[in-house]
Amino acid sequence: MTGVEVIIAALVAGATAGSTDVARTVIADTYGGLKNLLRGRLVGRPQAQEALEAREVEPGRWRAVLGDDLADSGADTDERILAAARRLLELADPNGGA
Repeated sequence: MTGVEVIIAALVAGATAGSTDVARTVIADTYGGLKNLLRGRLVGRPQAQEALEAREVEPGRWRAVLGDDLADSGADTDERILAAARRLLELADPNGGA
């Protein structure tokens, strides 16, 4: 997976995962942390920031709106962002089945 694909997958997982209250809380906190990191990288990119805050969780939509900005801003190679995205994916799908 490319960095952009990891980030998009994590955003979708964070927006839709969590089957128990505890899982939802942990995932929501991790999802919020990832979005905060991305907000910092997407400063000056209003369309990308708006997409990040939207309720829309369709991967294709996020890829279309955020993909280039994630790559152009360096988010796709930022180790803190990628670590947060990977952590979120682990929490949302601990068995790695998705």
